[in-house]
Amino acid sequence: MLEQSTIDIGRYPCIQAFVATFNNVHKVRHATNYIPIPLVYYECMNILITTTEYIPHRDITEVLGIARGSTVRARHIGKDITAVFRNIVGGEVVEYTKLQADSREQALQRMTEDAEKMGADAVVSMRMTTSMIAAGCAEISVYGTAVKLA
Repeated sequence: MLEQSTIDIGRYPCIQAFVATFNNVHKVRHATNYIPIPLVYYECMNILITTTEYIPHRDITEVLGIARGSTVRARHIGKDITAVFRNIVGGEVVEYTKLQADSREQALQRMTEDAEKMGADAVVSMRMTTSMIAAGCAEISVYGTAVKLA
């Protein structure tokens, strides 16, 4: 029997479903629904988003192009002071972790909006990148191939 666990996704409204790996089946809690899903993917604004090149049991009928979204965020001086103290004592810098998580969510949302403008049903081969573009500023880019499904 497979081990099961639950992931609470209430903090990120764009992510409707997420499942994991080989030996674990993850069920996602969204409101009161428990949804077992056999593939790693997100669903945002009715667009299926996956890191894989295809979606099992679904045919890709048309490739529409590259869907992309990005955001650039700068650190806040007040949070920098807190982070300096946390660096001294060690541990996670939660201020930056939250900033990065919010940035990823916004970039994902923007990519989804771009795919929706193209008329896509899904985005396959989704990737995320992070780059430092200036002192204290990071860009999160999310991109993938927008497709129509049968």
